Amino acid sequence: MKQVLPAVLIVCLAACARPSVEAPLSFEDRTARMQACNMLYRENDFQKVKPSPVRGLIDLERWNALSANRRDDVIELSACLMEGGDAGPVDVELFVSGRTVLRRQAENDTDWAAILD
Repeated sequence: MKQVLPAVLIVCLAACARPSVEAPLSFEDRTARMQACNMLYRENDFQKVKPSPVRGLIDLERWNALSANRRDDVIELSACLMEGGDAGPVDVELFVSGRTVLRRQAENDTDWAAILD
């Protein structure tokens, strides 16, 4: 059964102050964080913008249609998933047809699991 996030939580991703975590994380904390990142990535339909959270290929038209806050969410959730739920800075590169569109270091320190609790 698909779990649906309340609209308030989805809006809060971009607008609310976020709890943070510090590395190193325990195996359980990394797993909970990775599961939360994966769920939020899917529930926000970010796979339509960036089909793979761990690769950098994007749909430029959909990317450009996102607000700056939503773009930040795509980058931060991708960083979390790229690191298997672990915290710490991650270089994220987005590209279209082999051309780099954006290179940015994500803080990757949001406690996504706490946001879902």
